[in-house]
Amino acid sequence: MRISSQVRFFAILGSCMGSSCMLLLGNPRTMAFSSVNIHAGMLSSPFTGTSMVHGTFKQRPVYHRIVTAARSSLPSLNPRSKDVFSSTSSAFSSPNQGRIGKIVGYTSRKTHLRYSSISVAMEEQIPSETSTSIETSTTSDVNDATVQPNIGDLSRLRPPPVPGLNGWEVASAHNRVILQGLSERFVSDLADPRGTFFGVETVKASSIFDLDLGRLQCSKLLACSRQKLWWMNPSWGSSSKDIPAETQFLLLQLHDSAKDEKEEYAIILPLVSGNFRSCLVSGKDESLRFRLESGDDQTVANKLENVLFISSGPDPFVLIQESFAAVADKLKTFRVLSSKPLPSSLDGFGWCTWDAFYSKVDGDGIIRGLETLRAGGVPPRTLIIDDGWQDTTHDAEGLGSQAKPSAIFKAMTKRFTDWYTPKHLEGKAHSSHGVRLFRLLSRTILRSPILANQKTNADTSDFTKRLRSQEASPRFTQSLNGSFKNFIASIKQDYGLRQVFCWHALLGYWSGVSEGQGSSFVRASIQRPQPMGGILQVEPQLAWDPLTLNGVGMVRNKGASKLYSTLHGYLADCGVDGVKVDAQSAATMMGAGRGGGAATTPPF
Repeated sequence: MRISSQVRFFAILGSCMGSSCMLLLGNPRTMAFSSVNIHAGMLSSPFTGTSMVHGTFKQRPVYHRIVTAARSSLPSLNPRSKDVFSSTSSAFSSPNQGRIGKIVGYTSRKTHLRYSSISVAMEEQIPSETSTSIETSTTSDVNDATVQPNIGDLSRLRPPPVPGLNGWEVASAHNRVILQGLSERFVSDLADPRGTFFGVETVKASSIFDLDLGRLQCSKLLACSRQKLWWMNPSWGSSSKDIPAETQFLLLQLHDSAKDEKEEYAIILPLVSGNFRSCLVSGKDESLRFRLESGDDQTVANKLENVLFISSGPDPFVLIQESFAAVADKLKTFRVLSSKPLPSSLDGFGWCTWDAFYSKVDGDGIIRGLETLRAGGVPPRTLIIDDGWQDTTHDAEGLGSQAKPSAIFKAMTKRFTDWYTPKHLEGKAHSSHGVRLFRLLSRTILRSPILANQKTNADTSDFTKRLRSQEASPRFTQSLNGSFKNFIASIKQDYGLRQVFCWHALLGYWSGVSEGQGSSFVRASIQRPQPMGGILQVEPQLAWDPLTLNGVGMVRNKGASKLYSTLHGYLADCGVDGVKVDAQSAATMMGAGRGGGAATTPPF
């Protein structure tokens, strides 16, 4: 069986394009699953055990659904293909013995400080408090040096300024240059032999930083970047100009396949640090830029640790595994897949209702699907009831209540947007005049008719709804010919289902929780999302997205715990075994006034 390069890519990186995860429901009284912790900015990977676009879960247990299936259903991936940078492949097997190489300062005379497999070259003006604990070697014998200095003294050592030359050089374990011209604002942490962590120190505190990583040098690259708020895509190329904005993962082939016998790869991972998230962006003149942002103008910093990780090695598969393990050990915000138990649902075939019914799922449809699969000889053992079962509503008030637009105004607005979109919005940059004008109109005179059209449009209507209660909707319940609890029990018995899961969004529903007064559910307030500049660069339409115009119902204070305990408790009482949690990325837009996107997500 021929495996495409895209399949091989996801076998390596996991379902980076997915945006949901599954949790098992425990005792609703103890709520062991309520300690979900998302850290926006940490990318998805099979080694983190999540399938999220822009976040990682710290949770017992969180299950990765796609990579394990790919691993078991694609035997031709073994031996593994190393050529993940093109549409053709070749088999290989090679253990990874390499680590990060060196950080080299541009100087006329270099002194190399070497320890383990990491070397740093800098000017000889070493601070007096560290010079007594360091043994040095000249450039000629740097490859043979085995000096072990005091790591504690070196781990925070800043590169000295270099007259006439811009920045530093980062090289691999075999002295192949990875980055040339690294900004002096970066501070290296060399304590981990699996790779180098970098921090940032600047003179002025800010909520956003745009720093130079230098000129990227490689023969091929594989980038994983956000193309929309919810989705990520792979990209291939050979230089920094091929790296999309909002890149969350970068794998480099350093060697020339036609010339070099020794194969070597490098990995560059932008990370979350405190309340800041980061990404890679293509710069000018073959340079690579590094973007840090909090998502809140009032959340500023001038010193951040562990914002970037770089490592190298001869085996890209092992390199990815060890790199994510190093990041997990350092950040302590997630666990790699090898440290998590696999769910029993992976041992059998499962069916999710989404592609069959979207949000129009009902009891009759579920029964027909189960009957058809059983008749076809593939009875599912796990069922996921996706979006459509919940009790949701269109809140009348929304954000900034306005008079209801007339039918004529709505029709005129729709005609205008249908004409304006292909001419001035599609494929245009966030900073273009056409996008800026429409962003202004959508927030003022056109907001009401645009939102009204979104609420009646089949493709966008669900995104403007909010969760009204923890129970199944009357529409869905009426289709079950009985209670939700009895329905779950009967389909388990009649069709041999071992587990039934239900879908819900991280914030309750797409637009959060209803603000309805006197509700016995959970209290929420409507807040306007403010997408960060990075994601607006690749998805300008978020400025007039249904969530942005309609607002999101955010549970108050520490209401996330009550939201989940109420919702999950109801499901557990009905015999539901777990939940599929979706739409995590919406939380990253709610950081304004809350300390930033990375600070907003942990309660959920």
